[in-house]
Amino acid sequence: MGRGALVGLVLLGCCQQPVLAEPLPWVLFAMPGAVNLRDGKPYDGLVYEYLRMIEPHLEEVQVSYELGNLMRMQKNMDEGHNLCSSANLRSPERDRIGYFIPYLITPPMQVVVRAETYGRLPLRDGRLWIDDLLATNLRGGFFLQRSYPPVLQERLSARPPPNLIAVSIAANTDRTLRMLSHQRFDYTFEYPSTVVDYARSNPDSVPLRSVTLADAADLQVVGSYCTRNAWGRAMALRIDAAVRARLSQPEPVLALYRHWLPVESYQAYGAGIEAFLRQRAGQPLSLPAP
Repeated sequence: MGRGALVGLVLLGCCQQPVLAEPLPWVLFAMPGAVNLRDGKPYDGLVYEYLRMIEPHLEEVQVSYELGNLMRMQKNMDEGHNLCSSANLRSPERDRIGYFIPYLITPPMQVVVRAETYGRLPLRDGRLWIDDLLATNLRGGFFLQRSYPPVLQERLSARPPPNLIAVSIAANTDRTLRMLSHQRFDYTFEYPSTVVDYARSNPDSVPLRSVTLADAADLQVVGSYCTRNAWGRAMALRIDAAVRARLSQPEPVLALYRHWLPVESYQAYGAGIEAFLRQRAGQPLSLPAP
């Protein structure tokens, strides 16, 4: 190789611009069992550990995790700030301001009671229906700012019965479980992974039991929203590709489910969860222009 060619190669190497990673601010919602905090920072949980699993498949993306709340996230997204949310159920309100990327499926939210209260539930052939529950004199607690399964959301968004107590969401959504344990009300609504995490973190608390609502028993799709603009569409497609790459080998994700779900929930829903993950691995998203 001539001296001139060698100098040219050296100059080319020196002057090449580094590939700049695209920032991805991922807004996390603290939720026991999904996103657990330690010293104010995300530590573990089904959703957080899953996001970390797909990070290696996000090429030329620099991920940062930011703690936030649903209302502020939606306001910032509506104002066009570039961001993605960590875990949401799909809703028409959020579809208006963001692109939805489905990535997990979860057993439905359940009714949670103290074990001593279980015998007072209006079960019919061992099944519980939402209208039967709301017609009792049992007191329930729910979060004002939270998304619930449609059959439940309809009743909470309209005019909640007087025996339902609205609670403002705190830093962690196990607040209603704590209030339930301390007999502030008789039941609440929560996801199985959150109940498991609460029981593990509070071994001396009163025993709790969960019951699936017969009219809200389907698995629910969970995903991320990215701002509905050009940046958000491009980032949503990158996340989609990373999700599908991760789910092409679903066993590590299934292991997460086995760790964070009650045994009975995984036994009931495991086949449906695995079927969703395998199907999702082969389904690329098609997103409209902003």
